Amino acid sequence: MVTAADGATRAVTVARLVNHLRRIGWPLQPSRSAYFGCRETGGILPWSPHCLVLHVHADDQHARPPTGPEAVMVSIDNIG
Repeated sequence: MVTAADGATRAVTVARLVNHLRRIGWPLQPSRSAYFGCRETGGILPWSPHCLVLHVHADDQHARPPTGPEAVMVSIDNIG
């Protein structure tokens, strides 16, 4: 979960995260309720691409741990 230290709204926090993650190489594309993108990882070990989902809308019922209304859920995995 990500929240803005300056108390920004969820929409502002999402925009900041999307801009930052795109600048560092995540090819995020918008969908109805999230931004999604996968990228190759480098290094000496072979890895499958890592995928990131930035959830735009709150789903507090499924959030772990429980968060405030301005928190943004970000998921990263390499299963796919």
